[in-house]
Amino acid sequence: MKKLMGIMACIVLCLSLVGCKLGKEDTAWIEDAAKKIGDDITCGEMVIDGVVFRFPMDLQDVLDKGWHISNNITNEKSFKLGVGEYSEEFQLFPDDNHENSILVSVINMTDEETTVENCMVASLRVKENHFDFVLPGEITRRSTQEEIEKEYGEATETKKEDHKKVYKYTYTSKDGFDCYIELSVYNKENAKNPLSQVYYAIDINGGLSKVGWQEYIDACMKASFYNDWIDYVKYGYDTKENAEALYQAEIEYYAYAIMEYSDITVDYVTEDVVEEFCDIAKQVLKKVNWKLSQYEAQPDGTYSLELTLYPTNYFELIDSKVDEAIEEYDTKYATVDFDSISEAEYVQMELDYVNMVLKAIDGVEKDVEIVSGIKRVYEIDEIGFTEKQWEEIDDIIMGFKN
Repeated sequence: MKKLMGIMACIVLCLSLVGCKLGKEDTAWIEDAAKKIGDDITCGEMVIDGVVFRFPMDLQDVLDKGWHISNNITNEKSFKLGVGEYSEEFQLFPDDNHENSILVSVINMTDEETTVENCMVASLRVKENHFDFVLPGEITRRSTQEEIEKEYGEATETKKEDHKKVYKYTYTSKDGFDCYIELSVYNKENAKNPLSQVYYAIDINGGLSKVGWQEYIDACMKASFYNDWIDYVKYGYDTKENAEALYQAEIEYYAYAIMEYSDITVDYVTEDVVEEFCDIAKQVLKKVNWKLSQYEAQPDGTYSLELTLYPTNYFELIDSKVDEAIEEYDTKYATVDFDSISEAEYVQMELDYVNMVLKAIDGVEKDVEIVSGIKRVYEIDEIGFTEKQWEEIDDIIMGFKN
């Protein structure tokens, strides 16, 4: 019996030593992984199965790390998304065993239809018991609610689910995307892995930071006045087709404004004439500018934005030119009895005046410069500018309103 007790003591001692050794190895792995990422949960970084992930990121960045798309997507090579389109979640595997996976969805941020491999990761989900992972501050799937609250402090938002508490933290990425992380943590004391799910996503419905508002303004204005719709589509404001239609509408609006300013009767102009004035409008409007001067988030969830708009001096430059065309027209048709001419003859005279105007203002658009900025303060919500506010911005930047 004494010999048996001695053997049992040795076994217990050996197991104790092995346990200590394994514990140190596990801790060492966590510490090593934590050194590869930032210290705060809002850095958007985590280590999954030894690989560093930085959210948001391009899907190709993940594939380059050796991960591959689930075979459940049978049309993997032809799985395409339109511009600005989101995919549903699909699996990514780190190896060919297919025992563990993460779930991702992607968004097409390019300027044409493309496959998922060329898209950006819009969400990333690590579910219970799939992988060992490390979050900033050495938080792992074995971390409790108390440990997470101690490490990360107060969450942006918390909610209770069945036997779980979900912590939501928000941040703005270096590229200006509003993102959030949700940590789902069991409140059961005997839970082996309390942190059951980590979920990253681009917050397409959340409020915007100053960077976000600047990108919103820039994207909308560039699409409207420069025909640069890439960011407009990239950030999900609308489709490429609608962005191009928006630009065409702005150009035509300005073209007709030039004609009306020049005393041209627009009822008689031909499509070719409209196109000529549209070409002028394109040249003038590509020189307008703007900037977000001030930004302030309000306690009620709205935002105060001071926007400085820089129209051009185009109308000032053509003023005397139009006067010259009017004088030429009056001189040429001074003896005409307008009561005795036919409508066709009158229309021809009007078209002749159009040519006089075009000749007089030819090339002026090359000399336009922006004028002093005009400031406006807008109170808006997370949806952005109202239609009425956009109309005022258009009128100011086109030079119709001070």
